[in-house]
Amino acid sequence: MVLLLLCMLSVLSVVSSCDPETQYLKNSECCNMCGPGTKMLSSHSGCLDPHCMPCQEGEYQNAFTEKNLCKLQPYCDPNKNFEHSTNRNKTSLSPCKCKTGYHCSSEECLTCFPHTKCRPGEEVLSKGNPIHDTVCQACPLNMFSSHSSAESMCKLWTVCKSGFNTEAQGTATSDTVCVPGSMSSGAIAAIVIALAALVLAIVVCKFKGQLGEAFKKANESCMDFNLKRGTKRATADRNAEEGNAEGPEEGKEQLQHMLLGEPPSTQSPPLQFTQIPEESEIGSYAEANDMTENGHLVAQEEGKAHHTSVPQDY
Repeated sequence: MVLLLLCMLSVLSVVSSCDPETQYLKNSECCNMCGPGTKMLSSHSGCLDPHCMPCQEGEYQNAFTEKNLCKLQPYCDPNKNFEHSTNRNKTSLSPCKCKTGYHCSSEECLTCFPHTKCRPGEEVLSKGNPIHDTVCQACPLNMFSSHSSAESMCKLWTVCKSGFNTEAQGTATSDTVCVPGSMSSGAIAAIVIALAALVLAIVVCKFKGQLGEAFKKANESCMDFNLKRGTKRATADRNAEEGNAEGPEEGKEQLQHMLLGEPPSTQSPPLQFTQIPEESEIGSYAEANDMTENGHLVAQEEGKAHHTSVPQDY
């Protein structure tokens, strides 16, 4: 009995000398454990110098251990809108968290729900996070929000500037509508007069251009006509000086005297022939002197009459 008590006391004294966080008791001896993020290979481990191996991907060990297994990281189901933590490592637990824009549906966080969107006329009081949902409140006075959002805030109504009138007052869901102010009657009249003057000036300028062009063409036509007329007159004067042109009446009178066999008139200049023209030449001469049809016929008839009235000596 006394021996048994002595053995128990010796074991208790050995156990109390071991570090409970980094050591464990093996064969009445304090042996070292493997550190966090590793596991122990018991078959190759010594008491004071254990053989440790790092945890694999998806595993972790958050404390010293003499075990040969690491703990498994939790599985984050993407179908439930979960994702892994950004600081996932092999020395600590990396709990699943809700994706951005989602929050836990309950304290147990079995699944994730999307954040609530504040309705038009409301704004975000506190933004949602992976644990809590978005909190909304009504827009304050003189402010509005026109669309649903889980992040936006209400905006102040627009203040119409000088020269603009308020067509519609702002509400909790719409902004103030500003329109250009109406012009005074004097301003409208001034604009109308200015436009009329502009149109009149354009018409006058166009009319002056057309009138000037017409005058220019008329002057050119007159100049051409006068030039042609002067040329004809100069030609006629030159012919008269050279004796190539005789008056029509004088030519007729001399032709009649020749046909009747009478001496030419002393008042009329004699015809300049070198010999008495033949009968055919007389007709050609009458035609060449531009006698009228009536004058030619009269000369012929009178010639016949005189010939028939002269008595014949047999």
